[in-house]
Amino acid sequence: MASTSAFGSAGRVVDSSVLAIVSRLALPRPPVSLAEAVDHRISTAIAIGLLQTGDRLPSEEVMAQVLGVSALTFRQALGRLRVRRLVTTRPGRGGGTVISPQPRDLEDLAEAVFESNTASYIADLGTTFAGLFAQGARLAALRHDQFDDARLDDVVRSLAEAADPVHRRRASTLFIVTVASAARSETLMDIMVPVIGALQSMVWLDERDPLVGEIVDDATHVLRLIKSSEPEAAGQRSREHGERLTSHLVTRRVSHYARGEHSSEGGFVGLLRRLDGVRSTLAQVAADLSHLEPVRSGRDASLDALFCDAVDAHDDLVRGAGIAYAPDLLTGRPLWMDWWDSDSTEGLSFKSHTFSNASLQYYDYRRMAWFTEPLRTGEFSAHGPYLDRGGIERVTIPLSLPLTTPAFAGSVLGADLRLGRIGEIFFGDPTSEPGGSTLLVDAHERVVASAVPGLMPGDVVAAGRAREVASVDAAQWPGLAGLGWHTARLA
Repeated sequence: MASTSAFGSAGRVVDSSVLAIVSRLALPRPPVSLAEAVDHRISTAIAIGLLQTGDRLPSEEVMAQVLGVSALTFRQALGRLRVRRLVTTRPGRGGGTVISPQPRDLEDLAEAVFESNTASYIADLGTTFAGLFAQGARLAALRHDQFDDARLDDVVRSLAEAADPVHRRRASTLFIVTVASAARSETLMDIMVPVIGALQSMVWLDERDPLVGEIVDDATHVLRLIKSSEPEAAGQRSREHGERLTSHLVTRRVSHYARGEHSSEGGFVGLLRRLDGVRSTLAQVAADLSHLEPVRSGRDASLDALFCDAVDAHDDLVRGAGIAYAPDLLTGRPLWMDWWDSDSTEGLSFKSHTFSNASLQYYDYRRMAWFTEPLRTGEFSAHGPYLDRGGIERVTIPLSLPLTTPAFAGSVLGADLRLGRIGEIFFGDPTSEPGGSTLLVDAHERVVASAVPGLMPGDVVAAGRAREVASVDAAQWPGLAGLGWHTARLA
């Protein structure tokens, strides 16, 4: 057994098989410095139990090589980890770096990761995990041998006997990884490891949580089904395990929104107020455009400034804004968009779009509902959520407003919303804790925000399954009459 003291002589050096998994853990998004990336991978490995308190890391040179960075970059990452009390380093002979967090540090780490992710992201991540884990268990049931069975027996026993959240999460992680390795698929393992790390790093279960018994029960049944070579049943039970874990995390995350720093502006009315603010900003941009002419060539700095100011005015909710020009409005540019987008590290930047129909990234916005519908109805509208392939490669909801100024007629102003922030605001009403059947849906019954396990943003609610609770009051919100959003509960 490894020593839990920082430099106990019994502390084992982390072996290469563990380091191979650490090196494949997901990188943070958006891109960060190399030192921050190393910090992220090691802290994730600590969070999910791949690296345990008392484990000794190999030399800086070895670790740098494993993680594909310079020794200097690895030392910078260690400095960040030391500040967070996740490792302890002693220089010189007999020294080295030891994993050294206390249980409270690990709980804080899990909570920090959990709070940094939105309910919509967790739902998406968990759905992906459930599908991958199901495939891993299915293949394991087809390909396992007696050595896989013995390893699975050991980890399931460890999971059942885990007496605290630290050991429980480690055993749960090892069970999932062991099932994946029994599938004997390099491709599946490469895809699963980052997903496992991202999801498991948010899990923290004490013995009072009813999910503990369900996880042990799931693992026991999956083990039995793998050992008895029942691939479809093993896959189905593994999928159910992933869905249960995801539901638990999403429900927790939604309940946290009402306690957030922006909770005073939350709820459906608070969200409508914010959306009306974005509409007013776009309307002001439209008014400002009445004094301008479309630029026939090059870029117009004053036009760019309008869009940047629009994003800055609502930067927590709006990630980007711009104009999609009427086809053939600009000489030599049959299609053209001036669009700005932001992320947490680079601020606002101009987004180029490909308008060549010979390109795989060809973006014909003339076919997109966010462009066609406001021109058809003449109203402010919202569409999505959908994965924007036009330049940001993120799931978003565009708000759009038609332009009627003669010089820009047939063009559309738009603003891309941060999907996760919509959920935060909608569920952030401190006066009413949302129930497990609360939904925000659009006019086409497509989910915008959800507290319902198994229904995530983008899903379409089956006819008759949901009962409308509240809709946009056109008298109170005349500018949002065409929005079509409403709240609902499952029938």
